[in-house]
Amino acid sequence: MPYQLTHSQRGAALIMTLLFLMVLTVLAVSGAKNTTVQEKMSGSVRDLNVAFNAAESGLTAGEVWLAQQSIFPVPTGDGTSGVWDYNSVDPTTTNSTGWWAEPSRDTSWWQSNSTELTTLSGVAEGPRYVVEEIDFVPDSLVQGVNNPPGRYFHRVTARGWGGNDKSKAMVQSHYVSRR
Repeated sequence: MPYQLTHSQRGAALIMTLLFLMVLTVLAVSGAKNTTVQEKMSGSVRDLNVAFNAAESGLTAGEVWLAQQSIFPVPTGDGTSGVWDYNSVDPTTTNSTGWWAEPSRDTSWWQSNSTELTTLSGVAEGPRYVVEEIDFVPDSLVQGVNNPPGRYFHRVTARGWGGNDKSKAMVQSHYVSRR
């Protein structure tokens, strides 16, 4: 006797399989999107690390330059001697914002008013530094002595860029030397 179907098929298995495939596709697409976002984030973190290391290199270059000076240059209001007068870099000394955070201290300002370290590769632009003389404190309170021994206080501010010009880092140090 031939086999006869008592129930007609309605395609439930096909529909369930298609739904299951659709869910798997959505999961795969969201997983790929998540991976792409994570790659972009890790690339940004890498760029910021490169910028920070570049700024540290600029800071070290400024400190080394100061250490190599047998006689410190006379600070000027425009930095032409390599050393700025304290607060002469600041366009508005009446606010609490440091000069390095002022909006006018953009990339073009740094390019024309700072010293560039050109030996660094893999960055959008070489790190740059600015040296300010903060104060000189003589060892003796005796007046009238020419070039008395004492301590010079300088602030070195450096800015570095990462692999692109969007990632920037800035670092500062205070450098004290006895002359």
